[in-house]
Amino acid sequence: MENDYLLLKQQFESYKEITDKTIAELKKSLDDYEKRLLTMEKSKEKTDFQYEQIMETLKKLNEVTIPNLTAQIEELKNKPAKRYDQVVTGIIGAIVGAIGGVIANTFIKK
Repeated sequence: MENDYLLLKQQFESYKEITDKTIAELKKSLDDYEKRLLTMEKSKEKTDFQYEQIMETLKKLNEVTIPNLTAQIEELKNKPAKRYDQVVTGIIGAIVGAIGGVIANTFIKK
């Protein structure tokens, strides 16, 4: 009977060692998972902050920069037309001036 008791005690000690070792491994795994979770939460916070910054920048671009660039492009597209209009106006002015000069010269000679 004493042999049974010693055998049972030995089996219990062996079971306790295995259980303690398993619990220690599970605690280590749990600690690792907690660290990974914290890292992921911090990463998500950074990503959320960057997303907000990107959205603000896009909003500013959409509200201010893009309309300004569009206006500047339209102005540049119309510049050659304005110069052409000035040239045509100058030529017409010169022709009218020459006709006026001829008419004035005709009246002065008479």
